[in-house]
Amino acid sequence: MPTDIPLQDDTAQVVEGLANEIDQAPGGYVNAATLRNIIDTVLAIHAPEGDIAAIKKVRARYLASWRSMQDTHNELGQVLASDLDDSWRGHAAGSAAQALGGLTKMSSNLEVAFKSAYEAMDAFTTALMAARKVDNEGRVALRKAKSVADRMHYTKPEEVDQEKLRKVLADASHGCRAVAKAASTMQQVAEHNYLKLVYASRWGALSAHIQGDKMDPLTYSALAYIDPNLMSTTDIRDASSKYSKMTNEERKKFDEMVKTAPSPEASRKLWQDLAEDKLPR
Repeated sequence: MPTDIPLQDDTAQVVEGLANEIDQAPGGYVNAATLRNIIDTVLAIHAPEGDIAAIKKVRARYLASWRSMQDTHNELGQVLASDLDDSWRGHAAGSAAQALGGLTKMSSNLEVAFKSAYEAMDAFTTALMAARKVDNEGRVALRKAKSVADRMHYTKPEEVDQEKLRKVLADASHGCRAVAKAASTMQQVAEHNYLKLVYASRWGALSAHIQGDKMDPLTYSALAYIDPNLMSTTDIRDASSKYSKMTNEERKKFDEMVKTAPSPEASRKLWQDLAEDKLPR
């Protein structure tokens, strides 16, 4: 009898298969020993794991960092929008504005990164608690069914109480499907929030490499999400710097080329060409 089965990518499908085995038994009869083995197999599967208290602490830190970056971004924006003009004149004002513009953009994107990370941890916490509740309900039903199956083990098929049999099979099927649902929920939410954390990490990290202050948020995000295996941070820095040095007409032309590129790969190639001074003149 299995005693320790970790959650796997196919756990939900396997448990659903066991539930179908119960539901589709010929004549609605399942041998007591077979039923007990199915229940024992499902009960041996790990319940959704995770230290909720620890996850909540991480979530709280991301939330605090997000709010801190919001305040920083707002303060820098205030300086850039109003305070700076009263304090600086001439070339100094232009240089300071450019430097503050870069810091403001960086703080904005770190704000997005921490917000995304907080939302990922918040969604994971909620999903974990919900999955555990469903999983626990399923295990209660399975243990109840197993208790009855244990007593039926030595009963001849023709002497089995059919109403009791239908009830125990229903409990076992419901328990299996609940455990399967919990496993499926955790697999989906783990994959989704892993990707959110990866994007948050990349968004924040790339804010240190994207140069200049001429990019709108959509252009910035498009460049930030380029696969690092396809375009290095050096290339991204060079491309963004050259983009900001373009004339308004050149940027408009380049933006249109990126917008109408036939594929993401073609779009990335344009940025690569810009970084390497290979754009057609």
